[in-house]
Amino acid sequence: MEPTSADDLPLYELLAAEMAQGQTHAALMLKAKLLADGDEQRAELLYSRMRLEMLRQEHALGAEAGRPASLPECFNNPSVDDGSQQMPLVTSAVPLPDTKACWPNGLRLSERNLPRTVRFRRWLAGGATVAALAAAAAIWFSRSREQPSPGECATSAPAAELTPDDLFTAAELARKVPQGLVAAFVPYLKAAEAGSPPAMTIVADCYRRGIATGRDKAKAEEWERKAFAAFLHCAENEDAAAQRVIALRYREGKGTQIDTALADKWAKQAFDSNLKLAEQGDRQAQLDLGRLYSDGEGTAKDMAKAIEWWHKSAAQGLDHAQGILGLSYEEGNGVQKDAVKAVEWYRKVAEKGHPVAHWNMGVMYAAGNGVPLDLVLAGDWYAKSANQGYDEAQVVLGELYAAGRGVPQDLAKAVEWKSYAACQGNAEAQFQLGEAYVNGNGAAKDPAKAASNYAGAASQGHASAQRRLSAMYEQGDGLARDPVLAYKWRIIAASGKEDDKDAEWLAKMDTQLQKDVVIGVFRNVADAYENGDEVPRD
Repeated sequence: MEPTSADDLPLYELLAAEMAQGQTHAALMLKAKLLADGDEQRAELLYSRMRLEMLRQEHALGAEAGRPASLPECFNNPSVDDGSQQMPLVTSAVPLPDTKACWPNGLRLSERNLPRTVRFRRWLAGGATVAALAAAAAIWFSRSREQPSPGECATSAPAAELTPDDLFTAAELARKVPQGLVAAFVPYLKAAEAGSPPAMTIVADCYRRGIATGRDKAKAEEWERKAFAAFLHCAENEDAAAQRVIALRYREGKGTQIDTALADKWAKQAFDSNLKLAEQGDRQAQLDLGRLYSDGEGTAKDMAKAIEWWHKSAAQGLDHAQGILGLSYEEGNGVQKDAVKAVEWYRKVAEKGHPVAHWNMGVMYAAGNGVPLDLVLAGDWYAKSANQGYDEAQVVLGELYAAGRGVPQDLAKAVEWKSYAACQGNAEAQFQLGEAYVNGNGAAKDPAKAASNYAGAASQGHASAQRRLSAMYEQGDGLARDPVLAYKWRIIAASGKEDDKDAEWLAKMDTQLQKDVVIGVFRNVADAYENGDEVPRD
C-alpha cells in the first residue's frame, strides 16, 4: 500500500489512516516529530500515547492467538519500558472500543466546527481511547501556529497547549492497562512537571514505594512539598476542593509540618466554600461537603447530612458519589445496611467502566452479598478491574487462578496477575510472589526474586514478609547472609513498625542494634575462651 501523503488528507485523517496501516514504533516517532512541528517534548508525549494504544491492540490480538505471556521484571529492572522490549502480554485483555466510533474520518461531523479544546474535553468525558487522545494532540500540536478553528476566539489562548488537567487526564487514561502505574508513571511525571497537584501526589507515592522507578525518599518528599504548595496556591485562590485537601495535609503533616490550628482553619473555610457551591448545585462540592460532614472536618460530624449530600451529588451522575453510597450501604455507615442497594450503586459506576467499581462487583458476587453467590461472575468482574490496572483485583484474580475458583486453575496466570500488582507496589502481591518463587508454584524457584519481593512487602509493614526476609538473611538464602539484618527484621516484625512511616523509631532501633551486636560479639568471644571453643581455654 502506498504511504498516505500529508498533501492528500487533513492531518487528523492522515493520523487515522497511518494508524490503520500499522506503522512501526520508529515511524510513529518520526510522524510525531513532524506533527509536533519539531517540539521534542510534545512529540514524545504524542508518540507515547500512540504507541501505548498500539501495544494495547497487540495485547488483545495476542490473547486471541493464544501466545504465551511474559512476566514483568520490575524488581530486577525497575526502569520504565523504553521501547526495546514489548510490554507483558495480557491473556484476557478487555476488548478495545472501536476507535472509529470515537472519531470517524478524524472527527465527528457534528463536532467539526467546535473549538479544539471543546472537542478534546468531550472525547475525554466520553471515554475516548488513547488513540483518539493522540489524534486530538496531533491536531493541536501541528496547528498551534495556524488560524483558530471556526468558532474559536482569535484572542483566546493557543489551543495547542495542553493544560495540567489535560495531561493528568491523559495519564489517568494511560493507567487503564494491566501495568497500571508502571505504564502511567511517565505521563503522570509530565503532568506533575506541568503543575498538576494530584499528579504530583501520585509521583511522590511512586518514588516512595519504588513504582516504575527506584525508591527515592528525597524525591518523594520533594514532590510532596511541591504538591502541598500547588494545592495551597489553589486553596488561597478560593478552590473549595483544594481547601479540603490542604486541611487534611496540615493535619497529617503531608508535604508540610503538622499544624492542627491551620488544619482547623482550612477545614472551616473548606466547609463554608463547599456549602455555598453545593447549595448552588455543584456536584463536586456536594461530594466534598459530604466528606467534610463524614470526617467532622470544619463542622460537627453528621453522617445523615453526609449521606444526604452524597445522594444529591450521585443524582447528578458523579461517579465518586455513587461509589461512596454503595460503600455506605454495604457497611451500614450512616444508613441501614442494605447489600442490594449497595450493588445497585456499585453497578451504576461499574457500567461506566470504572475499575474500582468492577472490583466491588466482584467482591459482592464472591461473597453472595446482595446478589446470588457466583464465583464465575466474580472472576469476570475481577478480570475487568485487573485489566484496567487495579492492583487489588489483580491479587484476587491471581488467587482465583491459583485455587481454580471461578476460573480454570492456572498457576502461571496466578503468578502473572500477582506480578502486575507487585510491580505497582501491592504488598500482599509481593508477599505471595515471594512464596511462589520460594516454592516454585507457577514459576521456577528463584530465591533472589523471592527475597526481592519479600523486601518490597516488608518495607510496607507486611509482618509475614518481614519474618520471611529475616529468615532469608539468617540463612543466606537468596541474598548475602547478614545476622544483623536478620535480627533487625525480626524486631520490626514483632513491633508492627513500617520502614517508611516509622523512620525515627527505626533510626533509634538501628543505634541500639549496633550496640547489641557489639555486646553480642564480646559475649561470644568470652564464651569461646571460657569453653575452649576453637581457642585455648582461658
